[in-house]
Amino acid sequence: MAKNKDQKKKERERRVAQKKLAETAKRREVAKKQDDSTGAVPRAKKVLTAGVKQAQVNTAKPSVTHRRAGG
Repeated sequence: MAKNKDQKKKERERRVAQKKLAETAKRREVAKKQDDSTGAVPRAKKVLTAGVKQAQVNTAKPSVTHRRAGG
């Protein structure tokens, strides 16, 4: 029974790994197609800026009156 259980576990791991590789290849193809369509921005810049999220800049400053009203 243990042998059969180990075989099942290995088969499942193999299937999951194949599925993961297929999804990665599909994502790579989609990314490549998108890169080809834009063409203006170099790929290196896209890679560097893709992971960096832009910080929200709060330009509206609070009024000074709340500091002066305390007495």
